[in-house]
Amino acid sequence: MAKIRHLGSLLANICFLKASLAEDVCPALTRHGKSTNAIFDQRNNETGLQKNLLGLFPIHNKDCTSLSTSNNYNGIQRAMAMIHGLNIVNDQVERGEKTIALNGFVYDTCSNEISAIDSFIEGMGNHDPVSGVIGASYSSVTIPLSMVAHAYNLTMLSYAATSGYLSDKRRHSTFARLLPSDCNQAKVVYDIIKNLTTVRFNNLTEDESTEKKSIAVQVLMNKESEYSQSLNEEFQRLVKDDPDKLILICKVSEFFFINSTEAIEHDQQEIKSLVQSGVDVVVSFLSVGSKRFFLDGLQMALKDQSTKVKSFLLVSTDSWDVGDVSNMEMIQFLSGKSLVTMPYPGDPYAIRYGGNFTDYLGSLNRWKYPWLSEMWQDMCRGNETCLASSLDLETFWIDSKVSFVIDTVMAFSDALERCHKDGCNVRTHDFFEDYILKTSFVEGDDKIQFDCQGNMLRKYGVYILSENGKYKRIGMWSDLTSPRLHFDSYVYSSQINPSMNWTCRPKCSIDQYEEEVKHISSSCCHMCVTIPNHYVKVTSRSIAPCPNGTWPNPQKTKCTSLKQETLAFSSGWTLMALLVAILGLVIVVSVMVVVSKHFNHVMIKSSSRELSVFVWIGVLISHFHTFLVFLVKPTKLTCGLLRFSSTIGYTFILSALLLKVRRIFQIFLGQFRQSNTNLGQPKYISPEHQVIDPVPPILFHPSLSFIPFVPDCLCYWFGDHPVVSSLYLAHGGTCQLDPFVS
Repeated sequence: MAKIRHLGSLLANICFLKASLAEDVCPALTRHGKSTNAIFDQRNNETGLQKNLLGLFPIHNKDCTSLSTSNNYNGIQRAMAMIHGLNIVNDQVERGEKTIALNGFVYDTCSNEISAIDSFIEGMGNHDPVSGVIGASYSSVTIPLSMVAHAYNLTMLSYAATSGYLSDKRRHSTFARLLPSDCNQAKVVYDIIKNLTTVRFNNLTEDESTEKKSIAVQVLMNKESEYSQSLNEEFQRLVKDDPDKLILICKVSEFFFINSTEAIEHDQQEIKSLVQSGVDVVVSFLSVGSKRFFLDGLQMALKDQSTKVKSFLLVSTDSWDVGDVSNMEMIQFLSGKSLVTMPYPGDPYAIRYGGNFTDYLGSLNRWKYPWLSEMWQDMCRGNETCLASSLDLETFWIDSKVSFVIDTVMAFSDALERCHKDGCNVRTHDFFEDYILKTSFVEGDDKIQFDCQGNMLRKYGVYILSENGKYKRIGMWSDLTSPRLHFDSYVYSSQINPSMNWTCRPKCSIDQYEEEVKHISSSCCHMCVTIPNHYVKVTSRSIAPCPNGTWPNPQKTKCTSLKQETLAFSSGWTLMALLVAILGLVIVVSVMVVVSKHFNHVMIKSSSRELSVFVWIGVLISHFHTFLVFLVKPTKLTCGLLRFSSTIGYTFILSALLLKVRRIFQIFLGQFRQSNTNLGQPKYISPEHQVIDPVPPILFHPSLSFIPFVPDCLCYWFGDHPVVSSLYLAHGGTCQLDPFVS
């Protein structure tokens, strides 16, 4: 009945998992890479006390046919680390230090949830009773697997899954891990950046001391990645709750890192935007396997001659790993500026309980373990010389989680030893709470101990990329010390430059304001733009125009009222202009007086006296305009008069002169006509015609918008009198009403 109950719970959980999977198509449940190549490690124990542990590792990719090469075959490295941990425990049993030997059964998860559950069920069927599960690597695989293990009341210890969701004991009541959760790692990254910010501001000069104390940060994450999402959410919460507001998140860039034309173009554009932004710090929350793609894109951006690359500090989480950087161009660019936070111990070469992991891998018979031989063949790619050689330890990067895999074995061994003494049942929830969570032992300078949520005590190492392309530890972060972050002073001062790049937020001058950088789209990065003359700076990033009658102060901070003043009489320019205006008025008035006394004189009459009146009016207005400019204070009325008088005077003068020229033209034209037709006196020279020029009615017809001149062959009307063209009559025409007018 118990078996049936467990199976029913398992099927219910599997149905829930299938409904919640992010992928539209589940990977094929092939047997390749799992049962056919499963690793079994067993020893005979004279006491007969043996326990079985089930190990789950991402050996192959999701198709279960090709090896996962992520971080130098990290799945195979972790599987071999479990075998190494079993050997350590069983050696202790042989020496009489422990009583319970451990058998290991290692299966492949194929890096996906469905295959992991399939491997779990197969392992439970083949090797039951199982006392515990070690795995899995990815949080996305571990979360559903932990729920299935819960249905079996089976304890599960993880060596790599860091998702904060796994700390929820309502769903994962029998899950624990030998490293902290993502939430703690976000705190480490936050403390590192805040520490660097403090160092940067302590090195400010007196002139820079008034500058806003904040540091510009850009976050990198994988699109639709639970790992990246949880880290980013916690980091953003810490930044938001910071009372000092020292950190400004400029942008969160999401990457695809998949083989798609659209995705590749998007990722390249994001990286190009990043290297041009000039942010102070770039925080990498990229998931496992994204490091190589990001470095390749970064290398392309560095080689692009059209891209102006700006330096930045790169702070990464343990998903970045502490693998060496082999590309010299990347080493030069990131050397001294690439920090990695790793759960302690993070040294990938030295493993706990003695020994060197590279030496251990080199000592293994690679043909004894099918996955190890498969890895070797994949690395050599058919090269017989390579297949016959030993492991190249100089270029083989050791995964940073191998020590945590061994820790899971040792934690199970410690808990099983105590449980055996008390006669408890390992397939109960009490075993998890009373023995697993209460595991506590010291190994080297580190303490293996869980908190109430099943997380390892929070302790991290901080590593920096050196000039030789290798990472070395420069500091420690521990939640048990105050302050939590400690840097090695010598390494810190020599490797990290606290004078950060501030090109993302240049200091603007008084007559400039901050404008958001378009390709960053943030409230953080900006460029300086000159403030227009009649605008003031409201905030550092907004401006407003000054109302009429006001003008910005020299600091461009507020609008000040304009003082209404006129030009001083003591000014030479004022006196000269007024004297010229007075002289002009005197001359014009004198001429007007003389003309008025002799208004009917033949000479004055022949000089277009009516038009002369308009010329005099225009000259008088122009001279009076000088007094308005120099003497009258500006008001709405006076400003309106100034605008009007500045042009109306010249309009009077020029219009009168234009009419006078037209009259002269008409006189000469009439003289020519008289000589041909003998019609008497020329037309259009009467006083009326000098003031009002008769316009043909055809010009006012609605169908015609403009006629530049009137052909001299029409009959048109002026008032009640028909006006007939002399040329028209000369050709025998008769005067009729214009058809347009009638």
